Amino acid sequence: MIYTEADLIKQPIITIETALIITDELLAYSPNIKALNNVVITGVLTYHASLNAVNVVATIQGEIVVEDARTLEHFKVPINLKWNDEYSFKFFKKSDINYLNEQNFDIIKYAWDEIIMNIPINLSKNSDKIISGDSTWQVFLEDEFAAYQATQVDSRWEQLHEKLVKTTKEGK
Repeated sequence: MIYTEADLIKQPIITIETALIITDELLAYSPNIKALNNVVITGVLTYHASLNAVNVVATIQGEIVVEDARTLEHFKVPINLKWNDEYSFKFFKKSDINYLNEQNFDIIKYAWDEIIMNIPINLSKNSDKIISGDSTWQVFLEDEFAAYQATQVDSRWEQLHEKLVKTTKEGK
């Protein structure tokens, strides 16, 4: 659904409820997102003539298929995003209005951007932690990581202890 500024001037309030169907070109923008399942955009577009801006208040709901950052397996992730943003046909120095830099507002393209911004790059089905020490790396599950962390001594305590010993020896 592409709206020109003229379309928005004629109809400043537009209710949307549309399935999000992504072209291969847009899908290529995010290599870790592999597919969409029943993703729907529901909301309202409001055009503000004084700012030449479109305000989007919508939700994006459905399911996406992503690639696990660690195992490269595909898995499904439910999404329920609240989308509240402004896009202007005119450049403003205000940081809260996005500049469109084009003559059209493509709801599908900007909804896709919203999804990409809300999916972590290193998303994994398991909440693993990676620990590095010297030249070795270890991957832990959440429970293993908690147990590992419980056995580690915080090096700041050692520094405080050394400072205490030094201060005590100096008699201060």
